[in-house]
Amino acid sequence: KRQAEEKNKKRLGKVEEVLVEGRSPKGGELSGRTKDNKLVVFEGDESLVGKLIKVEIVETSPFFLKGKPILKGA
Repeated sequence: KRQAEEKNKKRLGKVEEVLVEGRSPKGGELSGRTKDNKLVVFEGDESLVGKLIKVEIVETSPFFLKGKPILKGA
């Protein structure tokens, strides 16, 4: 758990490409996965499901990353 947390902390502030999978089971956020299968949750519209988007990592935990989508034209 501690190693996972340390690895995730290194991603803080970085931009990751995320494949949007759908709504997170907990709360109304969207969730998706990075190329290396890390779970990322973030606010967003369901129209993003199935798309590959860029997300800035703003918070980390041992089990998932929390991000902010970087949308074109935003």
